[in-house]
Amino acid sequence: MDTLPFDERQQVWDETERNFWSNIRHEWETAQTDADKKHQQAVLDHRVEMATLIGRQSQLAETRTRLAKELAQVEEDLARLAQQCDDRANQLHRLEKDYHEDQQKHLETREKVTQAMTSYFQKMRSGSTADLGRTSREPTPISVEHRLPPPSTRGSEGTPEQSVGGPIILPSHKLLVDIVHADGSVVGPVLAIEPWNQWVRSILELPIRRPVKIRRGRKFNQEHLSSIYERTEAKGVKWLSCMIQATGKIQSRRCISCEKNQGAFDDCVIIGGEMFNKCGNCEWNRQGLQGPPTPVSRVLPSTESEMRTPLPANPRDHLFNSGFTPANIRSRPPSLDLHTPTAHSTGDVSPQPYAPKPNPGWVYDPSCEINRHNLVLRDNGVVFTFPPCVEDVPVAKIDQNHPYWERSWTDVKTLIEPALQSWREKYTKAVGDESRGEKRGTSKYQIGRQVNRGIKILKFLETGDISPYQLLAKQYLQSGKGGITSYDTLFRLVDTLEELEKYRLDIKPVDWLRHRLHELILEQGADFNFPRTIHDFYHDEKLKYIRDKCGFKNIGRPSSGKPPRHVQNGTPQPKPLKRKMLHSQTSTPADTPISGRSPLVGHMSLPPDSPSDGVTIKRLRHISPALASDDELYTAELSDADSWCGSPLTAHDWRLYQVKTRLYTSSTKVTQYWSWLDDTKRFEHQVLTEISPAKWGVLREPINFDLRLDEMVQITYNLKALHISILVNTERPVIAKKDGKPRGHIMAAFKRERTMKRFLRFCRNKGVRLAEIGGDEIMRMWDLMPSEQLPDRDEDAEELKG
Repeated sequence: MDTLPFDERQQVWDETERNFWSNIRHEWETAQTDADKKHQQAVLDHRVEMATLIGRQSQLAETRTRLAKELAQVEEDLARLAQQCDDRANQLHRLEKDYHEDQQKHLETREKVTQAMTSYFQKMRSGSTADLGRTSREPTPISVEHRLPPPSTRGSEGTPEQSVGGPIILPSHKLLVDIVHADGSVVGPVLAIEPWNQWVRSILELPIRRPVKIRRGRKFNQEHLSSIYERTEAKGVKWLSCMIQATGKIQSRRCISCEKNQGAFDDCVIIGGEMFNKCGNCEWNRQGLQGPPTPVSRVLPSTESEMRTPLPANPRDHLFNSGFTPANIRSRPPSLDLHTPTAHSTGDVSPQPYAPKPNPGWVYDPSCEINRHNLVLRDNGVVFTFPPCVEDVPVAKIDQNHPYWERSWTDVKTLIEPALQSWREKYTKAVGDESRGEKRGTSKYQIGRQVNRGIKILKFLETGDISPYQLLAKQYLQSGKGGITSYDTLFRLVDTLEELEKYRLDIKPVDWLRHRLHELILEQGADFNFPRTIHDFYHDEKLKYIRDKCGFKNIGRPSSGKPPRHVQNGTPQPKPLKRKMLHSQTSTPADTPISGRSPLVGHMSLPPDSPSDGVTIKRLRHISPALASDDELYTAELSDADSWCGSPLTAHDWRLYQVKTRLYTSSTKVTQYWSWLDDTKRFEHQVLTEISPAKWGVLREPINFDLRLDEMVQITYNLKALHISILVNTERPVIAKKDGKPRGHIMAAFKRERTMKRFLRFCRNKGVRLAEIGGDEIMRMWDLMPSEQLPDRDEDAEELKG
């Protein structure tokens, strides 16, 4: 630069300075622009987030305002309900007060009449009437033991709560006897009650021998003590059982229930005689006294002054006289009444000792029938408090979110759904194998039955009153194979509850079942197996009794290997009439009377998966080969008799598995057919009502599974699924009598592919259009048609007549 002339040097520095400032300004502008962009973006993000927060804040403020209003409304409603509760409590208090005042007046009047008339009759007997007027004018004041206490208050320590309608507690007999624990600590007293029945009157006259001792390990507190005064049945068993323990004799040999510690008390105590032939524990549990495990020796003395009674010559005399009653005989046998003299009998008639005949079987006692009058279940509105087998079990249905739910428990639905899906896949495979003429392994009908079971279980889990985990207390639950949550056992539970629904009980079916399980626990003790009992409950004696009482017969498969019914016992029986003959028959042989109303449908029917089992011999008739063609509906075989009852069949009878309409679904456990009636141009739905001889009937209105030819527009079908869907004419519909609306489309399932082919071919020949669809599609159509499932039997089945 020093060698350049001055002017050039100035120009160089001017250009250098100009370039510097130009570049630096560009850099500054670029940096400023970038900074502005970043700032604007940051501001925008914050503004957006702030706007979102402000919106959320506004929503929460509105929610707070709304909740404040709702809270104010709730507080207002709560205050109003509290006032209503107070009013009801005051009304109840006034009712109790009025009731006790009326009872007091009644007792005073009764006492006056009693004393006056007693004095009157005494003086009339003695012949002196001098003091008669004074006695009638000056009645003796009422004795203190007949006075009534004022209405009780809730929560008084050591005093049982007076229940409305319960026995009246007499304050004069404030303490009859103490109830004590096994360690000697006192729970509280048993108070006297009004002698409102024969048992109370009789036991109040007996001397107190000992305190009432609760067995070790048994929970018994003030709440249990208060419950003994509840009048929940005509006897007052809890108060009575305590008094039996206090006044009876301790048995040297305990009964079965006491031996298994199945009761509230420590000792097996019996008063004896006809009225008190149960021990206190059996009375407490509302069951017949269970006989001793070994022959009874003699009764232990209750006090030191008691003398030991010698052993009777007959152990059976002692068994009856001491109150021990075997479980399979009545507490008072009818034969004993024939030898017991009455107040009006004359002559030297002495009672004969009762010697029951050996009877290892079980004889049902109708007095032990389970109903609302003797139901043992007790609860506090939240959980059950009695009997022990359901103690602490919630009353309301539980799920995984309920505090009662154990963490080790699995949602039953997740156990059933995979098994059901597996059965569905097996069913699809079995249908495919059968359509190809390849029969492998289990019949598709047996697999289909498992599918139906799974569907029924899932429905119960969704809509049932309880969870399987709360039928009994936790100690009875068993997980894994064969447990209460297993596929087969759970179905037996669901099926039992559904069966009990049919019997019109005055209690819930689940409560009936819990009561019965309580009885079985008392009977079986340590041998009781909950899952096994549920699995085999269909054969329970009390369930069989009530089933028969309500007119339902036990359904069971005949044993294999039996000869046909028409040649059993070596005697030919009347041959079943053809089903077509029943329509035109004008008279009936004398040995096969037909009543106006047939027995229940399905009495002798078998599940569709067991059609014959050796009962009848069935032949297949072959249709002429000249009819063979490329038609897929062609079949060369035709059954000439029903596989179950042996009733003759014609080419116009089609065996059905199940029929479904908008309103009803037929049972799969009845033998049912569609039979063509040419005179009325319709398919009549017929069901088997009796087997020997075979009788057929139709279900009464409003149930209607008949099918008119003129209403059939099109049949869609799938031979592999064995299902059809019948599209009906909407211009001339069949009107359902149940709701007055068109009955709608009809779906049906067949037992056999050849039967379905014959039906479709017949309908096609009558002019009905046919359309084949996929198996999945028709099964979806079947599942999407919900309707009422008919029972396995129908009391209103009407017999076919000419």
